[in-house]
Amino acid sequence: MNRMIATAVLSLMPLAANAQIGLADPGSLAQNYMSARELATILAAEGPCGFAYDPAALEAFIDSRVGAENTGFLATLSVPLGAAKLRMEKMSGSEKVVYCRQTGRNAQAFGFLAE
Repeated sequence: MNRMIATAVLSLMPLAANAQIGLADPGSLAQNYMSARELATILAAEGPCGFAYDPAALEAFIDSRVGAENTGFLATLSVPLGAAKLRMEKMSGSEKVVYCRQTGRNAQAFGFLAE
């Protein structure tokens, strides 16, 4: 329980830091946070699920969803990415099948899967 609270607090810190220094308006901060969470889930699956992602597609995703001035995006991405990687390590076989299936579908929808 304490670990979950700490993770939640840490995941909000980059948002608070960006808001304090005025890098973006609250709407774009929320969008960047959601983009970071979505991307983290998909990125964490790459190795364990046997996917290969197209670097150009990842760059296009970042360019379209993250403001160039958002210096906190990588910090925002790192917390859910770390959490997703830990979740992958602890998944049962069936959980991994479901996780890989859905993240593969997400990656395909975003055009991330390399040919």
